[in-house]
Amino acid sequence: MSSGIICGGVAVSIAFFFFRASVASVEEYMPLYLRQVGLTATYIGVIPLFGLLTQAVGVPLISYVADKLRARKSFLFLSILFIIPITLLFLLPQYPQQPCEGSIKNVSLRLASHTTISPHESLNRFRLPSTNANVSALNRHKYNQTSSLYGDDQGIDGISTKFSENQSSGILNDGAKLHERLKFFGLMIFLLRGLFELFKRLIVTMLTVAVMTHTKQDKTKYGYYASWGEIGGGLALFVIGITVSRFRHLISCTYTVSDYYLAFVYAAAFQCLTMVPLHWLNFEYFEQRVVNHTEVKAVLLKPHYLLLLAIACHGGLCSAFQTRWEFWYMEELGGTPVVMAVGGLLRRPVVAVWFFLSRSVVDRLGELNGIAISLFVFASSFAALAFATNPWLVIVFDNFQSAAFVLMFTSIVIHFSKAASKASSATIQNLILSLK
Repeated sequence: MSSGIICGGVAVSIAFFFFRASVASVEEYMPLYLRQVGLTATYIGVIPLFGLLTQAVGVPLISYVADKLRARKSFLFLSILFIIPITLLFLLPQYPQQPCEGSIKNVSLRLASHTTISPHESLNRFRLPSTNANVSALNRHKYNQTSSLYGDDQGIDGISTKFSENQSSGILNDGAKLHERLKFFGLMIFLLRGLFELFKRLIVTMLTVAVMTHTKQDKTKYGYYASWGEIGGGLALFVIGITVSRFRHLISCTYTVSDYYLAFVYAAAFQCLTMVPLHWLNFEYFEQRVVNHTEVKAVLLKPHYLLLLAIACHGGLCSAFQTRWEFWYMEELGGTPVVMAVGGLLRRPVVAVWFFLSRSVVDRLGELNGIAISLFVFASSFAALAFATNPWLVIVFDNFQSAAFVLMFTSIVIHFSKAASKASSATIQNLILSLK
């Protein structure tokens, strides 16, 4: 009996370790990867919204069917099996390739020697094909103005006579095709992300049920197993960051970018490893559990609890900034993949430690005091981020945000657990976790 308990505990820990590693790899490196392939920040921010719909509709429906068929383990296996190819399909978009041959290359070199173009402006020529014509016109004007200062009376207009009209129209056609291809890839990524979020949430829900089965509904032990997921995520981000720093992809004559696509390869590998401990997971089914929907509705409609739900939503938004935009912010400040690797390695174990300590901290402080302190820490750390000019400082403020996030959600979950009966509290807590 004891050996079965030990195997179950180890299996749950391993499953959380590898699956959380895969989720961290996709969520934190995807914005940087999508920016490289040409999508705008606005569209990258919109992409996860479809996942909210798929989770809200798909997770309750699939979970209900799995319970009715008493086949949670089978559904967990199928969910992991589906999410692996979905993760690899994110690699279909291609990096935009710029022409780099003959006289086109010579003009690029002459432009670089006669004009001052910021790295951001130069990078936009690769990211936004639809604006290439405007940027090229601007560079033409700059070059014609500055070339006379260097004793060159031809300017770029003189050099451009070396190109035939067919070559020019060919370049424009290539740009139009690239723009259409990006629109197709953008729609594809939008749909894939929705499916990814559906199966991700379903897998996390199933693993959480496995933890509750193993711990015999003792919620205080959940943090121990969840912390293994954070440790796995931190190690994954570190390994990927170091790997990415050593590999670069050539997308033009002289311009290279970090190979962020490697994050999806690692993520798929971690998902495959998540299947290893599934045999030892156990699930309970609660046919006799009846949720009092009237009680749940009465609790959720009280102003006090509505305010707490709004605070939980705010905490989820703060967490989303960390997982989806912080590496982007680091890169804008000049951070390299090594900085991101160190940041990921430090942040996730901090979350793991706070999962261990959160219960005792909340017991000492009280739930409402814990929520108030977490809100203050969130506000202070984000204010500090606004004035940060060094990417290494982002890591420091990031760890305060991580601690605030765990403290906030632990306090809210414990507070809601006292608001209703056991069955109703479980339903309310699932709602809170969906706001993360």
